[in-house]
Amino acid sequence: SPIRIPLDDYLVKNDVRCLKMLPVFERAVELESQTAAPKQPTESPRPIAAILLESLTQDHFRDREALEASCLVAGDAIRVSHQHRQLLFYPLWHRLGQARVTAWSRRLPVLWILVALIVAIGCLCFWPARFYVTAQGTLIPLRRHRIYAPHNGIIEEIYVRPHQTVSVGMPLARMRDYQLESQIHQVQREQVLVEEKLRLGNRRIRTDEARQRFTNREGDLPLGVLEQELAHLSKQQSLLEKQKQELLITSPMKGQILTWQVDDRLLQRPVPFGRLLMEIADTEGPWKLELNLPNRRIGHLLTAMKNADGERLKVEFVLAAKPDRRFYGTLSNVASTVAVSREDGAFVKLEVEIEDSELQLLQNETEVTAKVFCDQSVLGHVWLHDLGEFLQKQVFFYTW
Repeated sequence: SPIRIPLDDYLVKNDVRCLKMLPVFERAVELESQTAAPKQPTESPRPIAAILLESLTQDHFRDREALEASCLVAGDAIRVSHQHRQLLFYPLWHRLGQARVTAWSRRLPVLWILVALIVAIGCLCFWPARFYVTAQGTLIPLRRHRIYAPHNGIIEEIYVRPHQTVSVGMPLARMRDYQLESQIHQVQREQVLVEEKLRLGNRRIRTDEARQRFTNREGDLPLGVLEQELAHLSKQQSLLEKQKQELLITSPMKGQILTWQVDDRLLQRPVPFGRLLMEIADTEGPWKLELNLPNRRIGHLLTAMKNADGERLKVEFVLAAKPDRRFYGTLSNVASTVAVSREDGAFVKLEVEIEDSELQLLQNETEVTAKVFCDQSVLGHVWLHDLGEFLQKQVFFYTW
């Protein structure tokens, strides 16, 4: 036969002493009851496979019934496999099954990354979240007062120190204005001269009519004019004395000195009119929050305020010195103009009323990071709205 020579070569090379080949036939299995008699096959079965049995010693394949049962089981398995291949879209399902097995067995991290990416995209697109805008600001007392220099001068004495509690009318500092003192001395000298002229003139004439016509020999002025000049000098002196009294700076309210290093900054130093000297605040009273909202975010805030129907927007903030504690408040005021600074750029000033009374123990001008809650949105818009606005302004505006 055509396979005899190759078969003999195979047996010699592998030192096989015994070889059996059992044919596997295709058989049709029909579901019948146990009591029904088996049907007789209408045609001879068709061989579809073969089982090869090898032995390196003797013929050990004597259990013929077990071998025939093995052939029947193999035939049934091959038949079921052929039927399975006849399923609709079998090649597609087969490829998907292979991909799943390959991913789970060899590329498990890739599969997990793909699943995580799909879940993340779904959360960004559908997970609800509150949209908010962020701003930086400072925490300041609601009741405070700034002390400015009333005149040009030198700070001669300072009576308070930082964080000292003061009462209304308590002296804070004393200034000295040499120009003001010179004016006071000049007015006093002029008063003495005018009074002396009036004294000499009054000795010579007593009537009022004559006093108006009488001319002093030294000044060539009527006595009535001298009296008016003396009244003017007296009024001028009272104004100068009032200005001199203002050089003693007193506290206009009860509170605490907030200015740091008052002595080093002011003592024995000349200060111009209107310069800020120190600040006093009631640290035991209510506090407020001042925020600098970047100008590019004001559109979101104004839209949210319009949709709020008069209700105040909620604000959540943390302190730079204590970020583990969150505080809350409500937006009370929005500036109508845009301010510009070197540090923050263009920004809009916001004022927030604080709801938590524990802030009375905090220090003035504590740095704060705040979130002003606006409309309801999805998580992707909350996290990625800055990127979207950047693309719209820097890319889409110039390309479309």
